[in-house]
Amino acid sequence: MATTTRAVLRQRLSEAIGDYTSMTTTSNGAADGSTLIDAGLRNLPGGRDDDAFEGWYVLLTSSAASGEIKRVRQSRESVNSITLQEAFSIQVAGSVTYELHRNDPALKHNAISRGIEELSSQIPLPLRDETLVVDNLLT
Repeated sequence: MATTTRAVLRQRLSEAIGDYTSMTTTSNGAADGSTLIDAGLRNLPGGRDDDAFEGWYVLLTSSAASGEIKRVRQSRESVNSITLQEAFSIQVAGSVTYELHRNDPALKHNAISRGIEELSSQIPLPLRDETLVVDNLLT
């Protein structure tokens, strides 16, 4: 039986609602963790406009701060930067992967958890108890 991680479920949910972009930073952001730099932002719809990503969310998916979510305060096309309302716990270096979301990924995680709770009560996991098998010569 294959397992599916929460990250994969978040990606699939986000893709289904048209709210998923996976990116990689191109150089170091501010030392205090308040910005990230990515030349690839220009290739996104609206990416050549200042503040195109204002109010969006950044979820780091690599580095020591992986899993941290911060909201975008402003974006500047001229320097390929995103400035956050609250800094990450570390400087966002180059080659760090992240996701850009319009909707808060924490809310998506909550929705996934609640969906799993609902399904788990309706779809029982079949268990086969082989301790009662009589004359099982293989054990």
